[in-house]
Amino acid sequence: RVLALREPAGEGVRVDSGLAAGLEVVTEYDPMLSKVIAWGEDRSSALARLDAALARTSILGATNNVGWLRDLLADPEVVDGTMDTTLIDRRHSEREPSAPSVSEIVLAALLAHRAREASAPHGAAALWSAPSGWRMADSRPVSYDVAGTTVAVADGGARVLLGDAEHTAELSVHPGGAGEPHHALLTLDGITAGFDIAQDGPTLWLASDGRTRGLRLRSREERLAA
Repeated sequence: RVLALREPAGEGVRVDSGLAAGLEVVTEYDPMLSKVIAWGEDRSSALARLDAALARTSILGATNNVGWLRDLLADPEVVDGTMDTTLIDRRHSEREPSAPSVSEIVLAALLAHRAREASAPHGAAALWSAPSGWRMADSRPVSYDVAGTTVAVADGGARVLLGDAEHTAELSVHPGGAGEPHHALLTLDGITAGFDIAQDGPTLWLASDGRTRGLRLRSREERLAA
């Protein structure tokens, strides 16, 4: 199901799309639900414009091939126009799934931590039952399991620990319009990256530069049962 959607626009770009937030993507019909078309004065400018348009595309909630299309546009055979009809099969067989980046894992953990703190009881008496890790002495980091990786969040999200590595973090989230994703800005160790995001139960969907990923947070019960 498409949770949220951001499609490109601009000079020389056209989108023919049947996508909309809330759309159930089923297998009974043609899987090509959207086309992005770009025009340029020459081949290189058209390819650059098309790649930039795909980088501005976010489809959250459903697996899609936008990132794969960007990889194809950068392929030397596509760039110089020597590709043939076997290219997609050849490149697809060579393709390996990418692991989530540290920024993506930290983002999911910080968003889960924010949701946890927002649901906590308030007031002085409530501190004893708050899920934030608060203690009379030092606060204890709160751990999250993001796609099999343990992330410990401390100091209200200002510090994050992954294994033996400690990172500084700052997160801001800007709400999207109707049917659009929210936009998160994560500064990790001084480097800022932007992500379009949408939540679907325990799964965080995020997109950056046209590349979409779903990251599932495992509950404490799931971790103990593993």
